[in-house]
Amino acid sequence: MSRGGTVISDLPDDLLRRILFFAPAKEGASTAVLSRRWRRLWLSSGAVNIHWPADKRLCTSKQWRSLFDVPEAALAAVHAHGPVRRLTFHGGVELYRSEPYTIVAALSHPAARHVEELRFTVVQDDEAAGGKHGNKPWRRGKYTLHLGDLPSEDLGTLHLARCSISSNLMPPPAELAFPWLAVLRMEACTVFMEQLNRVIDAAPRLATLHIERTWLMLFGVVEEVVRANKQAPWSWSSRLRGPAVTALVLVDCEWPNYVRMDLDMPRLRYFRYKGHVPQLSLLGSSPAVNIAQVDVHFMEEEVNNTAGGGGGGDAMTTTRDRMRSFFWKFIQCFYNASILKVRLDYLIEHVAVAKEDQDEIICPNKFFSNLDRLEIEAPHIASSDGTALALLLSCGS
Repeated sequence: MSRGGTVISDLPDDLLRRILFFAPAKEGASTAVLSRRWRRLWLSSGAVNIHWPADKRLCTSKQWRSLFDVPEAALAAVHAHGPVRRLTFHGGVELYRSEPYTIVAALSHPAARHVEELRFTVVQDDEAAGGKHGNKPWRRGKYTLHLGDLPSEDLGTLHLARCSISSNLMPPPAELAFPWLAVLRMEACTVFMEQLNRVIDAAPRLATLHIERTWLMLFGVVEEVVRANKQAPWSWSSRLRGPAVTALVLVDCEWPNYVRMDLDMPRLRYFRYKGHVPQLSLLGSSPAVNIAQVDVHFMEEEVNNTAGGGGGGDAMTTTRDRMRSFFWKFIQCFYNASILKVRLDYLIEHVAVAKEDQDEIICPNKFFSNLDRLEIEAPHIASSDGTALALLLSCGS
């Protein structure tokens, strides 16, 4: 800072180490030349953050080859001054794919054995240039990750971005164990539901599960059976388990439209969801008793030939009737919540229930008796009678 202020060297060593804990390895190591005091600060930070360029064209051939030596060298250097608690990989898909053994070697390095936080981020070329196409489905799962290679003894946080967990790369259940894993975050990934459940089963302390913009697949044999029998939407169900999960985030995720996901998470306290209503349900009554905060964003359901009819007026009516029924059934799963936030991408009138049907759809004993805060965001018709809004507002009464 300027005269009279504080310069960074005035900060205590512990704070400087905390700052360097998040610095890329190259930049962190370069601070050693600043002064004698700085020589060991990054080395004793306990973190190795490998940042590779997003585009191979940004490097010369010599620079490109030298990148592969960085992870093991950095791990050895930091490990010589204390345990490595954080290990991250951040770079373009070309490097991940062209030299996968570099990552495997780093993960199997003795210095990585007791890592507590592990992150993999695959960056697309257009993202590095400020592009906006990183959320497209074809941008997901760019690097195939073998979970058997991960250091698992002390791993507490695992963050994956644009990774794919292949079904043929899963170790046997007895060999897959994450005894201290508490946080699993997946963004723009591709994973089989069965494999995700195996990871969760191997992590008895997993409390936070955050899944965003991820494609959740079923095994191919199920896909073939459904196509052969021309199954209707939501005719199959798949269970997502989480016996210790207390916070669940499902945002902009996709799975086959004929599958309803059943959440089996009896200790759930916080739930955030963005997607279509009919594709999700809660199992049993225990989640409703425990859950305290719910933040849901329901998207407009597309009307197509699978909705019943040929996509005309009858199909639209059928879709809205089903959407209305599922909406209230789903919302009432959280009848014990103290905070409820609801956002709709469609008119709130689409979930209005006629007075003569309210006794059948609305359960008075499951209507938010503990609600302290209610937030509603939805477009509406100014000339409507406000039935749907009145029903939602009565949740907090």
